Amino acid sequence: MKNINGEQVSLNDFKGKVLYVDIWASWCGPCRKQFPYSKKLKTQLSKRQLKKIEFIYISIDNDSEKWKKSINDLDVDGLHFLSPASHPNGAGVYFEAFSIPRYILIDRNGIIIHHNAKRPSDPKLIDDLLHLIK
Repeated sequence: MKNINGEQVSLNDFKGKVLYVDIWASWCGPCRKQFPYSKKLKTQLSKRQLKKIEFIYISIDNDSEKWKKSINDLDVDGLHFLSPASHPNGAGVYFEAFSIPRYILIDRNGIIIHHNAKRPSDPKLIDDLLHLIK
């Protein structure tokens, strides 16, 4: 996948941190509706807790300009990456995300804990995150 500057990045680069991965697309209404909940979720975590978690947003958009515009319009803090759905080895294929939005929880060792984690709008998600960072 590529970051907003077009540089290649791997999830392996984040080993040592808990990852909450959000697979989305600019054209996905249900995906976009979850972003305010993502913002609220982050306010429920302390600075110390936030240092142990990375919020990773992977768009499957094929159009990088629409992706960048959506990031700006939605004003979502986190690490943003593009892995187009048209790419045969993209994140959507890797995570078997046949529908979006899709959320994945990965532990500090890079092991996928939940292939279909709770959405940011689920109040119980905070418990899952806190359990992983203890």
